[in-house]
Amino acid sequence: MLTEITLRKIEDLINYLFLDQYKNSNYSELNMKRIRLKFENISFVMFFKEDIKIVQDEDPVDLEVYITADVLPSFFVGLNDFKKKVKLNGDANVASVFNDLIENFDFNIEEKLVIIFGEFNASLITKIFFTVKSELND
Repeated sequence: MLTEITLRKIEDLINYLFLDQYKNSNYSELNMKRIRLKFENISFVMFFKEDIKIVQDEDPVDLEVYITADVLPSFFVGLNDFKKKVKLNGDANVASVFNDLIENFDFNIEEKLVIIFGEFNASLITKIFFTVKSELND
């Protein structure tokens, strides 16, 4: 069972990563939709409104997304094989829009790291990240 503090941190992370893209008009079909994410033994519901809220309940959802823990590193380094390990169950239209949001996920790692590490260090970390990503893709 996830604690309320953990749910808020997950909510902050998801909003930090996806909110700009979600607010794009292409994803307006997700408005007022409930999507349950299941990671191994962890489950929570994302509720899409002005921002993305995380709730933990058993009410009906529009889409269920099953993700294994080994797929997350692939997602963050941009490898396409993560899609093979993600299972979607529910409304086909919501699944299509959600899948599009994931496929077009644009994580500007350097911009995010500048806030934490400063411009110089963020640049170095980004170079390392993209070198590793390139090697993994090869």
